[in-house]
Amino acid sequence: MVKIKNRYYVSTVDETSWRSNTYFLIELLTGRAPGSFGEAVDLLKPGIVKEAESRGRDVVRQGEWFAIATGMPTGILMGAVERGLAVFKENHTLGRDGHHQLTQAVIFKTGPRKGEVYARGTIRHSERDHYDLDLSLGWHRIVHNVQGQSYNLVGAFD
Repeated sequence: MVKIKNRYYVSTVDETSWRSNTYFLIELLTGRAPGSFGEAVDLLKPGIVKEAESRGRDVVRQGEWFAIATGMPTGILMGAVERGLAVFKENHTLGRDGHHQLTQAVIFKTGPRKGEVYARGTIRHSERDHYDLDLSLGWHRIVHNVQGQSYNLVGAFD
């Protein structure tokens, strides 16, 4: 962990990368120093991820994205698509920077689930920075981590 001015950062190598040398520095959104590396990493988890883990749900991560197994039947999601609450997309790109792609996605555009994203198949990083994440066992809710600024560097440690 690193403190710069009044901000705290985690400095480490990304274990979801297929390269052994993907370094990152990520800002923690906290006003106090974490007590351990594990606590710092937990600060990156949004509440929904922590809740899912406490309930014993399968939660996996690729980079800054978490995938929470839902057990949700396909019929419920496709019903929302048919009613115009959501859209179904293949090869949907996540986020503003567009580095992570979902094989199949249902994105809620309106209603109480507006903004929620569900996926199945795989999460693939467009620049191949991470191993593909297998989501073939059913629909997963996709959520971004809780972070400030982040910086990465690839290849400096070979």
